[in-house]
Amino acid sequence: MVAIPFYLASIGLVAAGLLGFQTFWIWLVACFVTLTSWIFFGSRALRPKNLHPDSPPYFFTEAEVQMVMRHPIYFSTPFSAKAFSGAISVMQLSALVAVVVLLFRTEWLAALVTAAVFPIGAFMQGFVNPGGLLGYHQTRGGLRPEAQAQLTTIESANRKIIGARQAGRSANGTS
Repeated sequence: MVAIPFYLASIGLVAAGLLGFQTFWIWLVACFVTLTSWIFFGSRALRPKNLHPDSPPYFFTEAEVQMVMRHPIYFSTPFSAKAFSGAISVMQLSALVAVVVLLFRTEWLAALVTAAVFPIGAFMQGFVNPGGLLGYHQTRGGLRPEAQAQLTTIESANRKIIGARQAGRSANGTS
């Protein structure tokens, strides 16, 4: 539950900013940089080393191997990916409030730096939880064909991972 401190920190920092704490935006940006660094380096550590198409236990296609290598956090720990995605969303909302407060105080540079949380956060959400982002857009009215193909690849890889884990558990006699 690494993401919970980031939820609380984001909300607390905006509250501190509303109460007059002058450098709250620095701490908000630092918290965001820490989380994105954690995600980036964690994804490099979780990336599978020897994953090849049509090899046991998953028998992935080439497209599925590329997707698993591109989004290792999502495929190895889906709950963490969803928690990180939520933490990034909370930080983006906190930054929205922070930018308004900073613009009201006429702190232009601080507002510009804090506003950088939005595009970087959007990229990191797609990096951490691609299935959630694509699934959201699918329910909102459709996807482009290439995005639909990515979503189908993600769902197929998830089914293969779950099936292999269940087969491993049943072979070991655990449930």
